[in-house]
Amino acid sequence: IDGKEVRKVLWERGNTVEAIVALFLQRDEGALREVSGKYGGRLRTLANSILQDASAAEECENDTYLQAWNSIPPHQPGGYLFAFLAKITRHLALDACRRRARKKRAGICARLTKELEQCIPGPSDTPCQVDGILLAGVLESYLQSLPEEAGRYISATAVAEALGLNDVVVRKDLAAVSSSGRPKVGYVRAKLIGELEHFLGYDNTQDAILVGAGKLGRALLSYDVFPQYGLNILAGFDIDPPEGLEEGGKKILPMEKLPNLCRRMKVRIGIITVPGESAQEVCDRLTSSGILAVWNFSNVHLSVPEGVLVQNENMAVSLAILSNHLKERFSTK
Repeated sequence: IDGKEVRKVLWERGNTVEAIVALFLQRDEGALREVSGKYGGRLRTLANSILQDASAAEECENDTYLQAWNSIPPHQPGGYLFAFLAKITRHLALDACRRRARKKRAGICARLTKELEQCIPGPSDTPCQVDGILLAGVLESYLQSLPEEAGRYISATAVAEALGLNDVVVRKDLAAVSSSGRPKVGYVRAKLIGELEHFLGYDNTQDAILVGAGKLGRALLSYDVFPQYGLNILAGFDIDPPEGLEEGGKKILPMEKLPNLCRRMKVRIGIITVPGESAQEVCDRLTSSGILAVWNFSNVHLSVPEGVLVQNENMAVSLAILSNHLKERFSTK
């Protein structure tokens, strides 16, 4: 029975949530339309309860669909699709508050409505862990941006006010990273930055290799900021590159050398920047060479063995969501 038949049966039985998830798994963009119709209003309400801005809440809703598209698969939230989407919306809204605060330096506290409370996950939940990492990155970036005259100590409340975040959320996340905070004093700023960097893995550099030395691949090879965030691209690989070819100081090697280098250097991260029709073959070669995490810039869904993580970056879907957003905005005027 093919994917279309499965979805038809699910819809006939009233299992609309499972049917929508099936659309995501089949990479059918109709999933975005269905999820917008079913949950769009609730997601906008949730975002607006944090942002207090209808236009920003609408943008947050659209960004939720993009992240859901990139997350399903590997996630398959058949029985908890709304909670899954709401968690994404929450973290996007908090991040939008942070960006706005950088410009205005005005604090906006999130209101914990009943709907928001539903989407605050438990500590063992994967989306919760992702939210924690994202917020830790926001906090580390803010603390690094403070001038020396800002003082030696900083409190969770001061950070929350500066970034426009809920102080309870900030206090909880800082407590998970550091136990050095003192009542009425706060944290030693330099020490807290070090603890956040350790939590984020910035001090534990991970080696990676990249396959596909086209324009995008070469741009990533030349991006010299990656090492600051714990990513070291050892080399690029392509089919029959000229001998001695380099980009950004990284060698671009023929594909036949990939398995030996990955095993010898114990590389665990692979970056795919090849056209879609070659992506699965490249992914298979990576996983068979010991790669456990794949950063996928192709426009196709990849099948991987159990235990291998795939992070998708789909620029075409991002553009589609932006175009749809503009179309809706102008059609209402």
